[in-house]
Amino acid sequence: MYQSQFTEIYSRTVIAEESVSTLEKETIRLDFDKTDVALFYKTKKKLDVKDLEQDIKLFKNTNHCVTLDNYLEKYLPIRT
Repeated sequence: MYQSQFTEIYSRTVIAEESVSTLEKETIRLDFDKTDVALFYKTKKKLDVKDLEQDIKLFKNTNHCVTLDNYLEKYLPIRT
């Protein structure tokens, strides 16, 4: 008679235990991964500087490629 109620309560308990376990794992992950704000901003500044350096390199290479294309368009027809 009470078997179906017992089964229902047991299944809900198992689901609740899994949810608690998932939340506990997430709490541990968040506690482990938390970062000092000063360290975060310092790292972010370093990444921004590296990004700017890459942008400058890209601009120089793009400018070089445009110059090379202009040279080829100007002088290549003469040689053919």
